[in-house]
Amino acid sequence: MECIKFSIGGLFEKHDFLKRFMEIYKSDSDKFYDYISISSFFGSVKCNWNGGRIINDYWDRNPEMIARYMRENYPEIECRLTFTNTFIEESDLEDEVGNKLLELFNYGHNGVIVYSEILEEYIRKHYPKYRIISSITKSLNKENTIKELHKDYSLVVLNTNYILDKEFVSTLPNKQKIEILVNDACSKICPKRLEHYLSYSRDQKNNSHTRFCNCESSGPLYELKDKELFISNEKILDYVNMGITNFKIQGRTNYDYDLLETLVYYLVKPEYTLEIREKFMLNLID
Repeated sequence: MECIKFSIGGLFEKHDFLKRFMEIYKSDSDKFYDYISISSFFGSVKCNWNGGRIINDYWDRNPEMIARYMRENYPEIECRLTFTNTFIEESDLEDEVGNKLLELFNYGHNGVIVYSEILEEYIRKHYPKYRIISSITKSLNKENTIKELHKDYSLVVLNTNYILDKEFVSTLPNKQKIEILVNDACSKICPKRLEHYLSYSRDQKNNSHTRFCNCESSGPLYELKDKELFISNEKILDYVNMGITNFKIQGRTNYDYDLLETLVYYLVKPEYTLEIREKFMLNLID
C-alpha cells in the first residue's frame, strides 16, 4: 500500500501537545500503522494573513522557538503556514508578523496555504522556496477545482462539499496533488461554506471573536463518527485506491483531549490505542 500522508493542525496553537505526541510517535513507532506518516503540521499565530479559525492572543506561541525546534528535531516534517485570509489587500503585505513567520520558516521544503492571489504572488516572488498550497477556504466549484489542479500548486485541498462525490473525485486529474480533510468542523454538506470562511477571515482582521458555523455542530470524535462528512479509516482506503494519499486533520482550536482521540483513531493500531492514549496522559503528569 502507498504511504498515507497526514497533515495535522496545531503547528503553533498545539505545539506543546504535538511535541509530546511526536515523542511517543518516535519511541513507539511499531504501534502506529506502518502505512501512514505525519508529513506536516499547519497553523498560524495571530496576524492579518491568518484565516480559518480565529487565533486569539492567548493561543500565541514563540514562533522563533518553534521554528528552531522543528528545524532541529523534525526537518523531514513540513511546516505549513495557514495564510488563508480572504480579505488581504496590498497594504497587508507589510504585515510584520506574517513576514517574520516567512523568514523563520524559509528553510527546507516548508509550505504556505493561501487563498489570496495578492499574497500568493508576493510569496512566490520574495520567498520562492515555499511550497504553495491552494486552500480549502476557496470553496472551489467542480470546474474550478479541475482548473486549480492544473496550476502550479503543490497541493489543492478539496472542497469538502465534494469529497463524498466519488464519481467526481475519481475523474479528477493530478490526484497526487489532492488533499482531503477527514474531520471537517462542519458535519454536513453546507451551502454556506464560503460564507463561513469569509466570516472567519473578517473576524481575524477586525480582532473580534469567531462566529462558528451555525450549522449542525460536529461535536467530539465519538459524535463526529456518525456524521455525513466524517472520513473513516475505511473510507480513506477508498481514496487511496483512487490514487489520493494526502489527508488533513483539523484541530488547532479543538480541546486537547479531542485532538488526542482523533490522532489515536487515525494513526494508531486498534490494539494499542489505550496504551498510546495513557502514555500521552502520563506524560502530562510527569
